[in-house]
Amino acid sequence: MMVELRKFYNAHYYAQNMSLVVIGAYPLDKLQAKVVESFSAIPSLPRIEENDEFYNGMNVQPYRINPCTWESKIKTNSNSDTHPRTPITKFGMPFTPTSLNRIIRSIPVKDKHSLSITFQIPPQYQYWESKPCDYIAHLLGHEAQGSLLSALKEKSWVNTCCAGVGSGGYENASSHALFCMTFNLTKEGVRHWNEVLDCMYMYLGMLRYYIHNGGLPTWIHEELKSIQEFSHKFEDDATPVDLVESIAECMVPFACLPPERLLDGDALLFKFDGDVIKELVDHYLTPEHARIDLTSSTFGRASDFDEHVTNVDHGNANANANGDGIDKSENHSMNSKGGDAVNFVLDTAGEPYTEPIFGMKYWSHPIPDAVTTQWMKAREPKLPPPSSNITLPPVNPFVPRRFDLKELPKEDSHHPLLFCSLKICVLIGKRKSWFPCTVTKYDGVLNQVLLGMEDGEEVWHKVDMKLADYMKVKQLAPNFEGTLDGKKVKFKVISIPKDGEGAVMKYGDESDWHIEDGVHFPHIPPPLPESRLPKLLYNTQLLKLWHLQDRKFKRPIGELRLRITCANANKTPYHRACAELLCILLHDATIETCYLASVCELENEISANDSGFTFRVHGFDDRILDLASEMLKTFFSFCGNSGDDNDNDND
Repeated sequence: MMVELRKFYNAHYYAQNMSLVVIGAYPLDKLQAKVVESFSAIPSLPRIEENDEFYNGMNVQPYRINPCTWESKIKTNSNSDTHPRTPITKFGMPFTPTSLNRIIRSIPVKDKHSLSITFQIPPQYQYWESKPCDYIAHLLGHEAQGSLLSALKEKSWVNTCCAGVGSGGYENASSHALFCMTFNLTKEGVRHWNEVLDCMYMYLGMLRYYIHNGGLPTWIHEELKSIQEFSHKFEDDATPVDLVESIAECMVPFACLPPERLLDGDALLFKFDGDVIKELVDHYLTPEHARIDLTSSTFGRASDFDEHVTNVDHGNANANANGDGIDKSENHSMNSKGGDAVNFVLDTAGEPYTEPIFGMKYWSHPIPDAVTTQWMKAREPKLPPPSSNITLPPVNPFVPRRFDLKELPKEDSHHPLLFCSLKICVLIGKRKSWFPCTVTKYDGVLNQVLLGMEDGEEVWHKVDMKLADYMKVKQLAPNFEGTLDGKKVKFKVISIPKDGEGAVMKYGDESDWHIEDGVHFPHIPPPLPESRLPKLLYNTQLLKLWHLQDRKFKRPIGELRLRITCANANKTPYHRACAELLCILLHDATIETCYLASVCELENEISANDSGFTFRVHGFDDRILDLASEMLKTFFSFCGNSGDDNDNDND
């Protein structure tokens, strides 16, 4: 084993075959020196010869580009005839024909009922601009009215679903991709798994109808493109470790991303490619390319069965030859002895096989030709019958359009010096002295800053440089110098707060270390001015409304929190249980609306508390009130609906 690992290491671990991303708050010269120190020992070329039998066996040749530049790799990658093959390219699709169009029933560890359909499709990296699988997954995994999930929930067969190509290496590789559709079933849904697939193929038939009759609606692509753009623009900053890892993965040649798209190429849509979508839906999302996995605790527990039965047939040389436990012969040992794919009865199914690595219990049956024909007929290009309640998704009303920030009050607005720790030089008598202070407020009308001194005194000073000139400074840094009060007072920036951070109050002297070492008590920050406290805008016996403008994150994100007072919500344990049940009913009644909002990163939650209910909506403020209105309208629609005409108790 060590010999093989060393061969693999010598063949693939060399500089021209690697991607390196470095991030750090140091000058470029220091970063470069550290890179040279840490990575110069890595050879530029493989440690074995190009014609070595290792490469011939892998059917792959190493990169030998001179000079080794990004442009040369991209140019080589763009030419399919000279594209360097990865070690797994020659293996192609992961599933053999005998392992497809087959259902695997397995026993889970915990209570679970799920149905997964896995389609093997060609590698998708080259379609990074259009991302056709994202488009298909958006439609198949939709949860709003008219969706596949909505139709199946009406039948009480499915609770949730999801679709798409995963980000893992085994799901999205240079040799293949796996498109999965997973349903979280009810117990009733386990019995109707084949009818669930009928509906799924019916939905694919609807997509094929639009594809072959004028094409799929482009507004769906434009909506997805808009959502991905603002989600990417305003997403939270990644940690340095996650950021460099993500960029390094995007730099591999088979990812096909040009240098200018390394930061956003895997997150954004750039064009619509209906031809690729047509190719996938017509030729790959078919029963012949699908493997079905049905996992349910209704099949029993692993401890209910004997451990000695396995799928390994030591007398069959072909068994498990492909690494998937499946023989290429028609009557291979993968087929369970009892029952079939449709008529599966646990009592007559016989002993399950045991997967040799993880010990999972399972039964395996090929899908009958009659069922395959039924699914192929369901996916023919045609519109579903009206009784199916399956349609294309509606236009999302929660897509935000406005992302501008509300202006701060002129008398307490933003300034690059705000919350910076300074030292000012003041003339006292005939002697100049330096005093530490912190900028706590900026008056944009008078162009003045309020300085908080160490002794608690606050003093206004006129800023000599105009605000527009400060904005031209690319990045305010420590040791930046300026003047106040007509050049009477000189100042030097000592420390600058991070984004979203308040006054740090560090002045570059030994007292900072005393505070960190616990010798001195830290500086007490000045109290917030009244303009930065929540304002009571509406005050009646029925409603109190407070508002606080964000100064920290500086993004078009809003937060709406409501506390609904209900005297009887916690009156007795029975009333509290009813309050909790009301929250569950509200979630169930608004799940389609909430899904449309969640696609646009607009989230909400409601919970019962000691005084009533707490309601929260968070997301882009352009649509917060729209979602809150829908949720409250549904919430108050429960008033007076006891569900029992004979129940006159209004408590």
